[in-house]
Amino acid sequence: MRYPSGTPTQPEIIAIALSKLDIKPGEVFVDIGCGSGSVSIAAAGLAKRVFAIEIREDAVLATSANIKECGIKNISLLKGDAEKLLHDIEFDCAFIGGSKNIEKVLEILIKKGGFGSW
Repeated sequence: MRYPSGTPTQPEIIAIALSKLDIKPGEVFVDIGCGSGSVSIAAAGLAKRVFAIEIREDAVLATSANIKECGIKNISLLKGDAEKLLHDIEFDCAFIGGSKNIEKVLEILIKKGGFGSW
């Protein structure tokens, strides 16, 4: 796995978060601020489709390489601002690994109901 700058989400945190979200096989999952893609990769085994969103170029490159290395086909990597991208995505639940404009992202998630079972 390749890791961009910043601390990767620890496996224990990923396991707890995904367990709490209770992702069903037919659901669409969004990983906001996906970093290395480790959360997206773990969620890909649970969800029908995963959208990994990242704005930083180094993280997009790392995530892309990691998805390819794992041979996962149900992750769509989107480069850009989550606040803008989320409006065009229908999803069931989301994980926020990071976002500069987290308040606005949270508002969108609340409106779309993407908080899972927390």
